[in-house]
Amino acid sequence: MSFFPELPDPGDEEEQEYRRDWTGPPSGLIGGVVAWQGVLARTDDLVLWAGHVEVFPVGVAFTIGARVRRRAERRELTMSMFGHAAAPGESLRVGAEYADGRRTTDDHFAACSWDDEEEESEPSGPILWPQGGGGGDLETRHGYWLWPAPLGGDLQIVAQWLEQGIAECRVTIPAPLLADAAGRIVEIWPDDVLGRPA
Repeated sequence: MSFFPELPDPGDEEEQEYRRDWTGPPSGLIGGVVAWQGVLARTDDLVLWAGHVEVFPVGVAFTIGARVRRRAERRELTMSMFGHAAAPGESLRVGAEYADGRRTTDDHFAACSWDDEEEESEPSGPILWPQGGGGGDLETRHGYWLWPAPLGGDLQIVAQWLEQGIAECRVTIPAPLLADAAGRIVEIWPDDVLGRPA
């Protein structure tokens, strides 16, 4: 007899997959890449930057990266950057501000509420949703998904990392670059543009 019980047949569970415009990039599209990167802050031993921006019709994906000068700081950097449950000031905080003044932070999405059972329900945005991350000996990167798309105006990326001596700082992605990238979006699966079967 097997230690693990037999798994139930998932049936049509894949059709119920939880994926909405505000949770991540549409799987049926390749985002238009923005030719832009910006240094948010620099200390004697650390640089914090934003880049790898991709524009989609419904949102924008981007990366925040941190690079240290000395290998000895790698572990501390990783632990504090990804430790959203850490004490105030210990973890990196990221936010975004639209040209019309709307703003959101990477911990704001947890406070949003929407009905998971209602397929057509939609939270009030904007929402900044943390995505995956990783790194090497000297650099750590973390992805973010911003919804809705801030097309039609500049987008400001804001960060703060008090533990690393970085006060509130920001960089601006110009509206023309975002609009240009939107024109290079590639549709790969027309029936899956919203991230779920049509």
